[in-house]
Amino acid sequence: IYETRQNREAERAFAVHIGKKWNLRPRQEGLLAGHDFDFLNEQGGVVVRMEIKVRTCTFHTYDTVMISSNKILGPAEASKRTGILHVLAMRYTDRDVYAVVNDALVQESEIATGGRYDRGDPQDVTEVFLMPTRLFQSFDHIIWS
Repeated sequence: IYETRQNREAERAFAVHIGKKWNLRPRQEGLLAGHDFDFLNEQGGVVVRMEIKVRTCTFHTYDTVMISSNKILGPAEASKRTGILHVLAMRYTDRDVYAVVNDALVQESEIATGGRYDRGDPQDVTEVFLMPTRLFQSFDHIIWS
């Protein structure tokens, strides 16, 4: 609800970068899709669905990556049902990383209550996943083929 135009532009730029790295075409999805981008192969088929986050800290500022549980549980289940890979992509000030959203990620993560407390908005505090940073890898590895 607090996403700004600058947030969306930063996510789009990151998606374009990922698309070039993985030789896929990013297609921005609507608000109800449950993820930010589909990535399509040359034939136009969806091979990766991706939630994209751009952070303003370095990767090792925290021991875990925190994200709302609805950004993990729904995509993990959808990936099982559809067979389409779901990925959480994170851009930090010092690197770009991703994690495959699946049952293993869910099981290795801690569930807690968290979020943004600085806005005074109770909607910003919710159930979150705390994912160990060791579950994230560099975009140099193509995993969708």
